Amino acid sequence: MLCDSQNTLQPEEPQGNNDDELDRYLAKGLISQYPRMFWKEHQQEFPSLAALARDILFIPASGAGVERLFNCARDICHY
Repeated sequence: MLCDSQNTLQPEEPQGNNDDELDRYLAKGLISQYPRMFWKEHQQEFPSLAALARDILFIPASGAGVERLFNCARDICHY
């Protein structure tokens, strides 16, 4: 049998309480350093928020793909 009651997937339990983590972060007040350095130094204290910050804050502003699209559009749209 491919799947039975013994082999069902169980959702992972969250590691720590995210609400407490957010409350502790908000209690710190404003940071006076670069965000990237802050999250690197505090990733043990705020693991979930640090992971979220890495996903959101460190996205490159542009890339070669965007430049390629604009170059293709230049060839299509003549002004």
